[in-house]
Amino acid sequence: RRLVLPLANPEAADEHGVEPPQAVVLFGPPGTGKSTFAQAVASRLGWPFVELFPSRIALEDGLANGLGRRFEEIAQLDHVLVFIDEVEEVAGTRNLADPVSVGVVNELLKSI
Repeated sequence: RRLVLPLANPEAADEHGVEPPQAVVLFGPPGTGKSTFAQAVASRLGWPFVELFPSRIALEDGLANGLGRRFEEIAQLDHVLVFIDEVEEVAGTRNLADPVSVGVVNELLKSI
């Protein structure tokens, strides 16, 4: 409820001094329901659910470019729940010696 109510009713949240969340990090081992929870929140809010798989995006034309393009498309939506599956595989650390890694992490930080 603490997550959904301020997003579902921003006027009431504002009235009570509650800031609706802009981003939420879900973490845990595979199979614990992170995707299911995110889908349920999107459904409850009536928002589109967009699931991004960095490994698939990387196959097209590079991860940083692909993420940038996806987030440009997503920005056209008024409200949306974006779920990035396995983000730690591509953005766990910003390795300054690896320009690709830096580009990916920078693109994610810029987009969220």
